[in-house]
Amino acid sequence: MAAQAREKSNAYATFPFIAARGGLPIIVDGDLIGAIGVSGVKSFEDEQIALAAIKAVFPQAATARAGEENDAHDF
Repeated sequence: MAAQAREKSNAYATFPFIAARGGLPIIVDGDLIGAIGVSGVKSFEDEQIALAAIKAVFPQAATARAGEENDAHDF
């Protein structure tokens, strides 16, 4: 537990939301049609699971609109 507490956190409090990896938008043909959130393992793994789920259900979906790919990169 102590080792986990020392790890860098990628979550930021932005009341009333918490920005953390693991939540992704689902964008089809440039339109936001929904989102998915996964939590339970390390943040980068949560994000990988969310992306795999999106691609399984919406193979044509993107997780960023054209030109917005880096907007939230390494927040």
